[in-house]
Amino acid sequence: MASTQNTNHSTNVDEASLLFGSPSPTVNLIDLHPQPVHIFRLWQTFLDNVNPLTKIIHAPTMQQLVLEAAGDLEHVPQGLEALMFAIYTFAVTSLSTIECESMFGEAKSTLLAKYRLGTQQALVSAGFLRSSDLVILQAFVLFLVCNPFSRFTSLPRADRQALGSSIL
Repeated sequence: MASTQNTNHSTNVDEASLLFGSPSPTVNLIDLHPQPVHIFRLWQTFLDNVNPLTKIIHAPTMQQLVLEAAGDLEHVPQGLEALMFAIYTFAVTSLSTIECESMFGEAKSTLLAKYRLGTQQALVSAGFLRSSDLVILQAFVLFLVCNPFSRFTSLPRADRQALGSSIL
């Protein structure tokens, strides 16, 4: 069974390199999550700044999931973890550099790099290119929308359409 999982993870990484470039070194996703108090702050920032424009998630349902996950990050389902990292990324994207420094005590560029890496790795771990899970699709869409200069948006239009139809 372990060799099948390794093969699946390897396939996921190979496929993900289409969008994310060469694979990043794998890190423990728990180390990339913010502190629980910052998770709530990022969630509220997402609700205030991003959700009114995107309406990709059902906020009351997601809020309950975020509250539960923040208390036990080691047991978060893969799809939810990908969505949480996409929310962190989009929330930080919506803030100014000064707001990031005052709210989180870190540079906006540092937080974006950390949460983008977390989103990418969580999406790869969840097998996002072969998944039909709505939560994983939501994470992927949020990631794409908040990263307008990703490799995906620089692909020729026909390639983007082919990749999009293969996901759906």
